[in-house]
Amino acid sequence: MKHVGPYECGRTIGSGASSTVKEGKHTKTGEKVAIKIITKMQRRKRLSDALFEAEVSAMKVIQHPHLVSLHNVLRDDKVYYMVLEWAQGGDLLDQVSERNDQDR
Repeated sequence: MKHVGPYECGRTIGSGASSTVKEGKHTKTGEKVAIKIITKMQRRKRLSDALFEAEVSAMKVIQHPHLVSLHNVLRDDKVYYMVLEWAQGGDLLDQVSERNDQDR
């Protein structure tokens, strides 16, 4: 199992054009988290750094009960890792689609 700082990375729970999200667990506390893994773009490193910093800055200031919180930020030469609060219930898009189907 891959380790990122004090976290173990488990199964992939989602992916998109620029990132993958894995189930994670803090190795000492056992806290379940989501780990968003963003590969740095080699040709556009400055743009990649700026986009990542903008996302982190926004997540640090926005606090809302319906949004996951940012626990930690880690990085290495090739990858950014955002350690996020674990949200029960699965994929948000699936939940919204299911609700829309139920309302019809």
